[in-house]
Amino acid sequence: LKKNKIGKIKDKSGKITRYTIELSADLSIKKLDDLSLISKSFNKSGDYNIAGNHFDTLNRENKIVKNIAEELTEEISRYLILYFKN
Repeated sequence: LKKNKIGKIKDKSGKITRYTIELSADLSIKKLDDLSLISKSFNKSGDYNIAGNHFDTLNRENKIVKNIAEELTEEISRYLILYFKN
């Protein structure tokens, strides 16, 4: 799992007011029956605004990271269910 934080919007003074958080996960599975390798990448992102104080900004960042991680988990689970169903 990789996390990338990117400044998205700046105000007139050049201070960043909005960030984008990107999470990416690389999945590799080795099938035991034929030793084939399955690889797939999953990516999700979300934005958050800077708060009035640092503590609230960190809480916003942590919340968006948690939400994105849950979305990635669901997407990976759906992929695995569909792949191994066939």
